[in-house]
Amino acid sequence: METIFEAGSQYNDYKGTAAADGHQSPELHDVGKIGLQIKDGEYVKGIRIGFGEISPHVAVTLYAFFLIATVEQYKETPPVFREECIKFEGNLEDFFRLFKRFDVTLSIKGALEGKTCFIEENPPE
Repeated sequence: METIFEAGSQYNDYKGTAAADGHQSPELHDVGKIGLQIKDGEYVKGIRIGFGEISPHVAVTLYAFFLIATVEQYKETPPVFREECIKFEGNLEDFFRLFKRFDVTLSIKGALEGKTCFIEENPPE
């Protein structure tokens, strides 16, 4: 199935970007600890994360979909991946520990993406 790799939600009220650093390399750190099955010669080339509808009475579950390919599959046009989903229930720390640093920006309809902003250091009270 061919698909476009981009984020989306039901209404897309907030749009943005994300960036993350790996630990010693761009490859993910200790993926076996989270139950991800990577074979020799395969690499994680993309990740899509999402939550279902969040209710105040239910623990938050993060779904991480890992796009996995060999070097040869990644070079195809379009690239060919297998997708593996790992569910992180309640404790999201296991997911974020895959990265050295993680940053996300969101703004209403993406209106602030790529724009220079001034943040007041001492806002008036």
